[in-house]
Amino acid sequence: MRKNYAATLCLCILGMYTLAQETPLRYFEIKTPSHKKNRPAYTKVSNSLYNTIGFLDSREDTNYIGTVGIGLMKHDAKLKLRMPFQPQLQILVDSLIDSTAAAGELLFQLRDFHFVEESSTRYCYLQAGLYVRAQDAYYCLSILDTVLLVTSTDVLGVVEGEGNHILGNFLSSELARKPQDAVLYHIQDIVNYDSIEKSRIPVYTATQYVNGIYYNYKSFCNQVPDQQGNIETNKHGTITRVEVDTAGRKVKIKSKDLYAVVYKGMLYIATEYGYYPLEKVHNNLFFTGDVKVPASQGDKNGAQIAFGLIGRAIASAGTKTTYDMIIDPISGALVHLRVIPTPAPLY
Repeated sequence: MRKNYAATLCLCILGMYTLAQETPLRYFEIKTPSHKKNRPAYTKVSNSLYNTIGFLDSREDTNYIGTVGIGLMKHDAKLKLRMPFQPQLQILVDSLIDSTAAAGELLFQLRDFHFVEESSTRYCYLQAGLYVRAQDAYYCLSILDTVLLVTSTDVLGVVEGEGNHILGNFLSSELARKPQDAVLYHIQDIVNYDSIEKSRIPVYTATQYVNGIYYNYKSFCNQVPDQQGNIETNKHGTITRVEVDTAGRKVKIKSKDLYAVVYKGMLYIATEYGYYPLEKVHNNLFFTGDVKVPASQGDKNGAQIAFGLIGRAIASAGTKTTYDMIIDPISGALVHLRVIPTPAPLY
């Protein structure tokens, strides 16, 4: 009897250990407006030019979107895309159109859908391309490039709710539009969209860069400076001051008011914390630098408990965080790749 009990206990422990080792899965799936909580139904699109949609998954990692917490104890679960995805897109299109829809065909290319961080404040990048089929080729109709900033502990709820809302709005806004882009793309061009887009942007194709001050991404990507000025550096080559002539006097410009600087042919991105060298790595513009990250709800609660009024101010203002980042070639946004942990203090 004791042997049977011991054997049963061992099997239970082994089963619990196995379950603990298997990370559960959760799925992101498209839900039509009638199935969404706290979201109004979309207005039907009359005279839609399209009634069918295809799907192309061009994500670098097609396995997972990221990790979410589930249950009262917020155990980790892997968030995946519910497959097959094309029928879900078609059901969404069907819910948005009416009997006046024409028989045009769309192609939805999912370019990116992933979390940067596993916890705390998270950046969830959602990028897609929408194309109109023209026989054996395609015209680009629109590009979706957005970031879901998740500071709530209910990561799954935010991604499901906001992700569905964004995709629904994106499709409904394009169903009655014709492509404005006259360039014809073949499927292989769409697969290699990143290199094709960058081949049209001067800052990615240039071998030499134009010195000057750039207030926005448009001027920077076209390598047309907005202004010339005086740039000072310290002995390590770090930019410490940028000045421009205004009404006969030199005025310092804060780094937070600029997008980038080119000094002695070198690229520098500007954030509110200073200037950081840009490097071209695998045809991406890459840098490591400090940016302000909004505090997560957990960080806010912790700061309020620990520090009272000062903690609340810190939590609401966000925190200075070091990231490896690249520049989004289309929007010029700073794309977070990974956080660089702050070194532990030496005692």
